[in-house]
Amino acid sequence: MDEKKQRSFKRFRKSKWGERPSFRERINYWFDNIMTKGTVAKVALLIGFTIICTNIAGVIVFLLFHKSGIRDSIWTSFLHVLDPGTIAGDDEKGLYLFVMFILTMFGLLFISTLIGLLNGGMNAKMERLAKGKSRVLERGHTVILGYNEVTF
Repeated sequence: MDEKKQRSFKRFRKSKWGERPSFRERINYWFDNIMTKGTVAKVALLIGFTIICTNIAGVIVFLLFHKSGIRDSIWTSFLHVLDPGTIAGDDEKGLYLFVMFILTMFGLLFISTLIGLLNGGMNAKMERLAKGKSRVLERGHTVILGYNEVTF
């Protein structure tokens, strides 16, 4: 085989189940698996993503404005994400205020998503309890099968 055909063959090599998944497909698959793991995994993913984004924003603020140390810039970014009222105390104007406004909007999105995830998790738990599928640990009680409003 000539070299051109070998490169082409390697690039389109098929596995047992078809073409090799792309990087994007693997990321989507990983994300889908995280979403099926439950509320704790979703909240952990959200918190991890927020920490990464806030640290990146803190470094950007430090590099653009050199107001104080990098730790103070990251801390200020965290405050803007977690407390929307923090923007009222900013004395700066222009680009700095715009960056902090974007961080505050990201914080509102983070908090509302967190509330939605926790609410969804609690609703799912309540539905599982209402179905009666949980294990009963008590002893010496009577179970009435087929009980409903018409039983009386």
